[in-house]
Amino acid sequence: MPRHQTFLKNMLESRIEIEYRVHQIICGDDNIVDLASEIMATAARRSTYAERAVPVVEMLAADLREWDPELAKDFRHLISERSLSVFFDFWQGTFDDRPPLKRVHAKAVTTLVGGLISVKIIAYDRFKICALLLIENFQSLAHLSYVLLLFETATASDSFIKEPAFLLKCLAILQGRCRQVFRSSSVSQEETKLTQLIYNVLFGKQTALA
Repeated sequence: MPRHQTFLKNMLESRIEIEYRVHQIICGDDNIVDLASEIMATAARRSTYAERAVPVVEMLAADLREWDPELAKDFRHLISERSLSVFFDFWQGTFDDRPPLKRVHAKAVTTLVGGLISVKIIAYDRFKICALLLIENFQSLAHLSYVLLLFETATASDSFIKEPAFLLKCLAILQGRCRQVFRSSSVSQEETKLTQLIYNVLFGKQTALA
């Protein structure tokens, strides 16, 4: 098994591994900067790594909080800022047709950021910025599938903030952008799924599109 996969797998499956890393940090033999770097280097590679990273970050932050609440807060902030930095660099570079970031995958970084939003490590206001970046700039069906992925992962928690004005704004931008990019009166499967998802968030999962 690759080292990166082993790192997250071990931490997810073993409380001892997490407790050991926290103990090393508290004793001064490790630090949150290196730990955050290791998590980011792993999580940005593959979506399976990104999915594993979110509960690992939650457990690390919870254990750190028992020893030092301020250190736990700093760790959460560090993870938030680093994941957002990679997200913005990757997607802005993609839309600007710049060379892609090495060892960063679109599905992985989008899954990671969406998951961190869901558990409130990334704040809702930052979700709005991420969502608008993708929804205002997507250029293909593949890009649109990542807009859907961001919304799916970010809204997975029942505690997701339902802000009607913003979500309705997203729907309006989505419809206009789809007509602009695809120049067709037909509606793609991705657009239908995203529209339905936003309606579900706003009005409940039993809501069906007319």
